[in-house]
Amino acid sequence: MDGLRRFGLLFLALLLPACGSGGGGGGGGSGLPPTLRPRVYFQADKNTVGTNELFAVLDDDTVVNLSGVPVPGGNLLTWRPSFDGKWVAFVADKDMDEVEELYVAPSTGGPAVKVSGAMVAGGDVYRIVWWSPDSSRVLFLADREVDETFELYTATPTGLIPNKVSGTLVPGGDVYYASFGWAGSRIVYAADQNVDGQNEIFSVAPDGSGAVELTESVSATARSIEFDVSPDGLQVALFAVSTPGAPEQIYAVPASGGAPVTFSGGLAGGVIRLAYRGWSPDQSKYAYVENAELYTINVDGTNRTKVSTSTVFSGSMSWSPDSAYLLYRFGLTAQAGVAGSEVDVVNPLGGGETLGFIGWSTKGHGISYSKGGAAKALFVTSAGVAGGGTQISATPGWAVDVGLFMWVENDTSLVFVGDETTDGFLELYKSPLAGSPHVNLSSPALEGGILAFYLSYDSTTIYFSACREVAGTFELYSIPAAGGALKKLSGPMVAGGRVGFLLPAH
Repeated sequence: MDGLRRFGLLFLALLLPACGSGGGGGGGGSGLPPTLRPRVYFQADKNTVGTNELFAVLDDDTVVNLSGVPVPGGNLLTWRPSFDGKWVAFVADKDMDEVEELYVAPSTGGPAVKVSGAMVAGGDVYRIVWWSPDSSRVLFLADREVDETFELYTATPTGLIPNKVSGTLVPGGDVYYASFGWAGSRIVYAADQNVDGQNEIFSVAPDGSGAVELTESVSATARSIEFDVSPDGLQVALFAVSTPGAPEQIYAVPASGGAPVTFSGGLAGGVIRLAYRGWSPDQSKYAYVENAELYTINVDGTNRTKVSTSTVFSGSMSWSPDSAYLLYRFGLTAQAGVAGSEVDVVNPLGGGETLGFIGWSTKGHGISYSKGGAAKALFVTSAGVAGGGTQISATPGWAVDVGLFMWVENDTSLVFVGDETTDGFLELYKSPLAGSPHVNLSSPALEGGILAFYLSYDSTTIYFSACREVAGTFELYSIPAAGGALKKLSGPMVAGGRVGFLLPAH
């Protein structure tokens, strides 16, 4: 789901061991008082095994079905809440099997409205949709007018005729499926709009007016398919080739068009796209890999600094929440703007040990990570400090395996998934940073145990999906992050049903 907002996401793969058989049945409702608001959304085959639907749990613990019952063979495919918390957009083949369309439903329940309009035979909505920052429109990609010609549209939650914003495409042209989104009040996308096969980056208003070709800010011959929008939506970093055959470089351009600022150094090796780049959270700097080394630069183009000392060639890169450090290549950190400040914070690794998950605390520059052999334990350390830190999880006689984790209670504790109590039974534990005492938040567990968990936006509540009462059935629960009573939220489930993806509401 939404990478533009802060989530406490830690999500286990859906392919956990089956739990067996047994269960119940149930559904949802609507027509609720307007004062009620959703607490958490969840996707589940709650009514029919294998048929996913979208639900919300409201303030009074009522469960409402937001997507409704699809036609036989139909399914919920993807979904995204609006930023104001009033709507949920979802893609589903709800009305016709194998025809994927876009719908919007009120977040507290009520009829879902199809907003993608009429589809040409063979047309579908692509499964990534984005809400505008003001929640007034939803942006989607579809071949709704010509089969296999994908164009970009906006729709209102009330279902007016969708507005095409990608302009007129040349024969064979398409909006690139992985590169479109909002930049503040504007839309940015990649397309071979003018010449088939020549991808460029465009910016346009939500009504389709004021179109600007951002790559032309770099040069008349610039080509690009990837961009990176600044947190405030005002700047767009382009990964562009300025002339045919030249190495790819990074340029920052105003979202509405204008003179570029060159971020990269023009080295012959060019820049690495995808996982190795990004704006700092405070928008003061940009980080990127060029010629196999990690650099930071001020957003005005000053103080370009090589912060790494070793070759950066694998893993990914991310900023600390306080914008002070970068974490990259499976356990290296460097201080932004400080040359050669690389430190290995996870070593020493023992014989046969590898790293598992690694991530930042919610504030500052704390780091938690798992390491070990086939099974892994959880550790906590800080950016810029070598030596491996403190082990948090226990090490019982069997092969304990810590999966995923998140920081809670103002970064004073960690919540993590592991099989500390019973081998192969994943449960949810909380521990202070010193490593003890441990608290089991989800006990008891049946085989498989925890499937997914999230922290609420106000950091007070943990929501998780687990197999703990009925074999074969994964249900939704909540528990206060500070400890307290566990509550089941998902209501009755069909035998073998499972709550899969879940997301707290604002």
